[in-house]
Amino acid sequence: MIIAQTERTTIEMLSIEDAPFLLNLVNSPAWLQSIGDRNIHRIDAAEDYLRTGLLKQYDEKGYGYYLVRRKDGKSIGICGFLKKPHLKNEDFGFAFAPEYLRQGYGFEAGLATLEYGIQHFEFRELDAETSAKNLASIRLLEKLGFSYFGPANHPNNPDTRLYRWKNKSDDTIPSIKVSPHST
Repeated sequence: MIIAQTERTTIEMLSIEDAPFLLNLVNSPAWLQSIGDRNIHRIDAAEDYLRTGLLKQYDEKGYGYYLVRRKDGKSIGICGFLKKPHLKNEDFGFAFAPEYLRQGYGFEAGLATLEYGIQHFEFRELDAETSAKNLASIRLLEKLGFSYFGPANHPNNPDTRLYRWKNKSDDTIPSIKVSPHST
């Protein structure tokens, strides 16, 4: 199901068919350095990660991580929301394949996904975690309106910073060209 479209991307719900892309993404150098090894090294492990984690989140919460595709259909990343037990609010997260970094896709898809979350799930506050060393993610979070909140007290990584986004009004965030879909 497509949740939004931007000028250059389509954002849609993940499916089990996205396991090959996910397998490559979670083993990319940027993921391993910034997020960590999830011990997903075979296609069946990627399918299991989708089934028991990311897809299960849709059933339990109605939202989750979404697949970001270029208009030509090429999968380039994920972006969305997860409820993590150690955070007060839903966590906003994103990851993109290395060849699509620093091209504006994260900002474009991030804004569309945030807007979707505000409109459909009435998010008024979101958290985001990132390593203090991940300057690109910090810059993107700040560009999306997140502010540094303090140490994240992450159970597995003391170097993690917590960023928080608050809706300062009932208006949605400043938008780029987004076309919401619900097919």
